[in-house]
Amino acid sequence: MINSNGTAFISDEGLLSPTSIGEVIVKAIAQDGSNLSGQETKNITKVVGVNLFNNVNTRIFSNPTSSYIFIQSSKK
Repeated sequence: MINSNGTAFISDEGLLSPTSIGEVIVKAIAQDGSNLSGQETKNITKVVGVNLFNNVNTRIFSNPTSSYIFIQSSKK
């Protein structure tokens, strides 16, 4: 993914998670040796959720939960 004037990250499962409003360019490249690729520009107009410090070693658990969630991060 190429951040233009917006920011986002893509999970290992392929989920795009915006972290700021703006434009990002999402590029996919096939891993089967065919060298196929494609890209699409996405305009992010709304961001909801928590800021995960640009996905730097942050984990949120337990899911499901009935009372507590725990946030573990390499950032203070």
